[in-house]
Amino acid sequence: MKSSTTISKRYWAWSFVIFVVILFSGCSHRRYIPVVKYSHPSYSALKTTLRSTMGDRYSYAGQGPNRFDCSGLVYYNYATMNMWLPRRAIDQSKVGKTVSVDNLIYGDLIFFDTHRHFRGRVNHVGIYVGNGLFTHASSAKRRVTTSSLKKRFYRSRIVVCKRLISRRGSITPKSTKPLRPQAPKVENIVKDPIVAQTDNSQKADLF
Repeated sequence: MKSSTTISKRYWAWSFVIFVVILFSGCSHRRYIPVVKYSHPSYSALKTTLRSTMGDRYSYAGQGPNRFDCSGLVYYNYATMNMWLPRRAIDQSKVGKTVSVDNLIYGDLIFFDTHRHFRGRVNHVGIYVGNGLFTHASSAKRRVTTSSLKKRFYRSRIVVCKRLISRRGSITPKSTKPLRPQAPKVENIVKDPIVAQTDNSQKADLF
């Protein structure tokens, strides 16, 4: 028969393991609250925030400031402009005004189904940057990068496209009810960032 001392040691050892698992699982689901740098969304503000994330590492469930998954990149960039979106791509696809692929402008979100068999179930998202290009956190390339909608794979996997910023830089009607988990951190807010005026200015001059 095992001694009570041995049983006690094993009990405390397993208790410690369970404690560590619970601790880290809790941290992994904690939402990161980005620093708000702009009082409202605009094309110029988005260009600045996207430029700062280019080349950052891909990380599953990453939401900034230096590692991202696809929806985390969208969440982070829009949060810095004081626009609080849902965290998951499937939920983000339900926000904003639906637009066609042929009418995309800078800042529109493009949602994809990249599963092996296309079923129209959103599991990936990118930000349109003009000239048929979009920026996204790519699990294949393991970093934030830019890809082309001219590639058959991406073009054929589009589920829906959404617009969150109008041509004048204001928020579209359906994006005025953001999910805001808590008061954001605020740092050097720019009250009136320059806003692009026309569709002709929506060129891929971000990088």
